[in-house]
Amino acid sequence: MNGASLAQRTDVGPWVFEVPVRLVRRLAALEPKQLADVASSWAETEEFTYDPWEPEVVRWLIEEIAGLCRQAEAKGESLLMWVCL
Repeated sequence: MNGASLAQRTDVGPWVFEVPVRLVRRLAALEPKQLADVASSWAETEEFTYDPWEPEVVRWLIEEIAGLCRQAEAKGESLLMWVCL
């Protein structure tokens, strides 16, 4: 990930990253049809082969993330991502 690492508890996580501004802007700008296309592509990634999600759940998640991106953009704030294994 290209976002700045802001915090790390141990070598195996959890971690906090700043989501790259370019990604936030791109997600914030997506139209509904584009969000559906992104969700469909995302649902087909290798990670989802291990724990498949229903397509409508993936779409809902992408829509929620895009909404957070729009809020961050509107307020001029960063978006953070917490990651754990």
